[in-house]
Amino acid sequence: MKTTKSTTSIRKPREENRFIEDYLRFYLSAEGTDFAVLLTAPWGNGKTHFVRKLIDSFKTQPTLPKGLYISLNGMSTTAEIDRSLFAAIHPLLGSKASRWAGHLFSGMLQTGINLAIPIGNENTKKLTCGLPKTLLGDITKWTHKLDGHFVVFDDLERTLIPLTSLWGYFSDLVTDGHKILLVGSENEMEKKYVESDCGTNQGSTITHCPNGNSSYRQLKEKVVGKTFVLRSEIQDIYGSLVQRNECTTTYDIIIKNKNQLVNILDQFLMQSDKEPHYNYRALKHSFRDYEYWMKQVKSKLRENTTFCNDFFCEFVPLDYAIQIGQLSADDLRNGVADSQTKACSILGRSHSTPVMEGLDDNHFILPWKILAGLLSNNPLDIDSLNQAINSSSYFLRKETPAWIRLWHLSSLSDDDFKKQVIRFHKDIDESKYLDPEVIIHMFCIQNGLRQMGLISTGETLNEFSEYLEKVKTRIDIDQLDKRQFDLSGLTTGLTYFYEDSDPKTVAEFKTRMKTVLSEIKNAKRKNKVQKLVSALDKSPMSFIQFFVLDNGFAPSPVLQSVDPDQFFQKFVSLTPEMMGSVFHVFETRYKADDKERTSRLNPEFNFVYGVLNKIEQWVETHKNDDGSPKLYYMKLLARKALELRTVVHSMDEADEDSALNK
Repeated sequence: MKTTKSTTSIRKPREENRFIEDYLRFYLSAEGTDFAVLLTAPWGNGKTHFVRKLIDSFKTQPTLPKGLYISLNGMSTTAEIDRSLFAAIHPLLGSKASRWAGHLFSGMLQTGINLAIPIGNENTKKLTCGLPKTLLGDITKWTHKLDGHFVVFDDLERTLIPLTSLWGYFSDLVTDGHKILLVGSENEMEKKYVESDCGTNQGSTITHCPNGNSSYRQLKEKVVGKTFVLRSEIQDIYGSLVQRNECTTTYDIIIKNKNQLVNILDQFLMQSDKEPHYNYRALKHSFRDYEYWMKQVKSKLRENTTFCNDFFCEFVPLDYAIQIGQLSADDLRNGVADSQTKACSILGRSHSTPVMEGLDDNHFILPWKILAGLLSNNPLDIDSLNQAINSSSYFLRKETPAWIRLWHLSSLSDDDFKKQVIRFHKDIDESKYLDPEVIIHMFCIQNGLRQMGLISTGETLNEFSEYLEKVKTRIDIDQLDKRQFDLSGLTTGLTYFYEDSDPKTVAEFKTRMKTVLSEIKNAKRKNKVQKLVSALDKSPMSFIQFFVLDNGFAPSPVLQSVDPDQFFQKFVSLTPEMMGSVFHVFETRYKADDKERTSRLNPEFNFVYGVLNKIEQWVETHKNDDGSPKLYYMKLLARKALELRTVVHSMDEADEDSALNK
């Protein structure tokens, strides 16, 4: 597997973040402050991690107030903030065991209902609260008693509270001398204000709010006295993104490959036009995705440390790029070249189109479609995943065909190369492979190795022409048709081993292969037609349907070997209606003004003449059969036969003239 070269980190935020911590110590210990501090950064940049760590570190410093953490995510009224503050100030009410009763508790307070809360076991005292509604009606009077505390309000951009109301709430707090740290993405807050608050206040849409950003800054200016942009260092936060669980192996792999992954992602982020930053939330999701898929592969693979490491460094960067919207899994699955090029670029690899299964110069463990399945939200068959891994060129096992091992020439040692050449020639001698796509790759591999001077025996063109003759009766032409095999479009990878090779050699072999495949198809179709003729009296529609298709753009001379006598015996036993339908097949098949069709069908003209003669002879023999409907219809066909004879004769002459001119 290719590795990514180490690069210098794209950020050096440690000093900047240390300054933020120092300033917050100053802010929290100072007296007479009447402003808030705003900590901003793009989504997923580690803001929550930073402030929670900060709160914990300040607990050990007695000169600093205690921190209270409040997430505004999903809140729609300032009353919800009051209740959250109340619960945060009172540890009992803020505990996990009682948090579920928060809304019920606040309702009881507002109605003056007695509330008994047990503390410890049932034999201990109970905390009883039966305060009058008039005293508790204004919850704010309770929650604003924050002496000895500072409050962190996180997720400002995710609240449903109108920003004008929210900033007014903060203004009341700082006016009363409380210390608050506001945390959120300021870019998202500005957009939200312009799109919602500003539009609502102006009674119009965003397009009628030209001073939206300016108005937002005016709101902020009344509350915020200092703004910091957090720049988290991935090396510091990386470990916190991984959770130790039952899958110890996965944890170790994620930790072990930290530097490798950071180098890959740094290179990727430096390609962006925007200011590069990490979305740690997205990266955490990618780690979980990797853990999930590793549980799906066979246990034997999970024990292969090299595979686990390489798959991690291939999967996680691409999954992360999709998480942050820089790559499309659907485009990868659908074979969009630009998307594949982008994926290769993210991993620091040059892009080339995979030739076929097992031949991928991009050095990916999995083919694009399977890899895209892992990266998308669509379900993926686990058996398909393991099968793709087993057949991957990543694992060049002993049983891997010699021609595939030789195609990956750069992965072979000198001794292994010699062994694979011996296996390769043995496969040729035994006519082992019947797939034309494999055969043509084998041809190009041998021709390329000769061009490179790595082998010297034999003559490739004649040797593989003989190979085709040996295997042509065993080639499954139906399978080629099912997968829409197109020899004319098969060019990628054929000259993989040599840059200055003569294209005429490859073109000549492709022409010979095309001739052989045409012979196989024609032979198969002739056998098919012979069976249809034998059953013409019982199933004339099968005969007609076959020729409706064959009479299309490029008909083949499948009637060449059919006996006119055998055909006519079946034909004359049909009803007049069916005889007319079968005869119509010939009328549409032969067209004098189509030179290419004439050339194709020339070999079967003798059959046509024979059938036309039989029709005329039958009419002559039965001309005295009075009262015979069949005679009447056969006479009609005889007149059509005369016209068709003229058409076929002109086609025959045109073909002879063409041959003479050549």
